[in-house]
Amino acid sequence: MKYKFPSPRVWLYEKLTETNDIRTLRSYAYELLLMLDSDQIQDVFQEEMDRDGYFDIEKEMVDG
Repeated sequence: MKYKFPSPRVWLYEKLTETNDIRTLRSYAYELLLMLDSDQIQDVFQEEMDRDGYFDIEKEMVDG
């Protein structure tokens, strides 16, 4: 048996490249988010997280 798409990855790629509907794209991203742990997310998005300041150490304000 041969499927229309060679793999689920190819199917998702096609869906992502052919849709302009932001709600659909967000829905796909949310579904993937639910399946990933923090380490997996960081593995993929470390550069973007770094640019956004995720790894910056914040100093707590001390009353005095």
